[in-house]
Amino acid sequence: MIKNARQFRTMQSNLPSGFTKIELLASVMLLMAVMSVTATMFHKVNLVWKDIRHHRVATGELANQLDVLTRVGTEDIEAAIGELKPSVICGNALPKPTLSAKVVKDAIGERVDLEIQWRNSNGTRADARPNRARLSGWLMEGTSK
Repeated sequence: MIKNARQFRTMQSNLPSGFTKIELLASVMLLMAVMSVTATMFHKVNLVWKDIRHHRVATGELANQLDVLTRVGTEDIEAAIGELKPSVICGNALPKPTLSAKVVKDAIGERVDLEIQWRNSNGTRADARPNRARLSGWLMEGTSK
């Protein structure tokens, strides 16, 4: 029991001020957990942006190649498909890009189905499955350059 005010002041000065060791340990653990979740989230977001960038480049490449192929005409389309290869910009931006095309005849007319594939470069197990984008365009009748 406290007998006088002097003993109370002495007892009060012996108590720790600020953080206790348990509070400090709990706050450090909480900070570490938040930092690890944040770092993981930033890494995943970076991979998503990289995938979006690859898809934009692939779509642009398909649009450019398809523009050329649809203007060739029905007579020379097979020769143009045989010479098909990714552009230098696409080759630099995408890991291992490959282009393929086929001519399909349907009720509307002849169309070219163009596809580009590239490998995922994220270092994950998804590398076994290539990413791909497809685009189709109808051939103009009787057009030849």
